[in-house]
Amino acid sequence: MTEKTYQHIKELLSEAGLKATHPRIAVLHELMLSDEHPSAEQLHDRVSRQYPSVSLGSVYRVLEKLVEADLVYQVATRGGSKRYDANLEQHCHIYSINTEEIQDYYDPELNELIKNYFHEKQVSNFKITDIKLQINGEKRDPKSKVTIV
Repeated sequence: MTEKTYQHIKELLSEAGLKATHPRIAVLHELMLSDEHPSAEQLHDRVSRQYPSVSLGSVYRVLEKLVEADLVYQVATRGGSKRYDANLEQHCHIYSINTEEIQDYYDPELNELIKNYFHEKQVSNFKITDIKLQINGEKRDPKSKVTIV
């Protein structure tokens, strides 16, 4: 990890009111590098290569704090396992129930459509601040990536 990345992660943690501990820095760094949506176990495998003293329990506690601080999204799977995403840009998830893969899907038009829908329905006493949409389905060819044209 470069010094610039290290400082950036420390700043993110500090701004969120969290102490910049080695486990927090390592877990957040791994999540920021990942284009997947890893589980706590997968993150522990990656983090423990560099920090062998970081336990699986520590990774779970770190993830809980990062989710509470809105630095990481928690993504649910059909089986109930939790996966994590440090990509905080507005996006949806496409989840394959037969392969358990999670893929990011960006569509500003869809986000606006949902916001406008709720605006037109005049939902009272409620302001949309974020939209989290997960589309579940089965991949027809488990070896190929899902593409949307």
